[in-house]
Amino acid sequence: MSEDFVGFEGYPLTETERRIFAHERVGELAPFTPEVLILEFDARFTSADVEAVLQDVLAFHPAFTARFEVLPGGDVLRYSDAKTSLTVHDTAGLDSAKAHVASQRPHTEEVSAFADLWPADTGGSIVTMVLHPILGDDATFGSIETALCTALG
Repeated sequence: MSEDFVGFEGYPLTETERRIFAHERVGELAPFTPEVLILEFDARFTSADVEAVLQDVLAFHPAFTARFEVLPGGDVLRYSDAKTSLTVHDTAGLDSAKAHVASQRPHTEEVSAFADLWPADTGGSIVTMVLHPILGDDATFGSIETALCTALG
C-alpha cells in the first residue's frame, strides 16, 4: 500500500452534538431548529464575485464539509470530506429566498447544509444558508460572514 495515501480521520461528536443527533434519530429535532443565515450584498459586488467567494467558503468551511457516519454500536463520527453544493436561482427577491429557506430541512444522513444564491430586487445578490443544528450556531455564522466579507473586500 502506498505511504502517500491520505485519509480523512473522523472524530467523535461533542456531548451537545450527540444530544442533537439523538433527538434527530427519534424524530424530535424540534428543540433544535436549523440555523438560517440570509445576507444581502448590494450591487457593488457582482453576482459572479459573490458566487466565487461563496464557492471558496463552501469548499473549506467545516460547516459545509461535514459528513456523519454511524458506527456499529451507535457511536457517530464526523468527517470533513463532504461537499455542499451551491444552488444559483434565476428568480429575484427576498421573499422568494425566505420561502425557499423555510422549505429546506437539513438532515445528517442526507443534506446537512444548504447554500443558495439569489438575485436581489435592488440589483445585488442574496445569499441564503441553512445548517443542521449540529453544524451551526451564531459563532459559526459569524465566521462565515467574516470569511465572505473579507474576501469581497
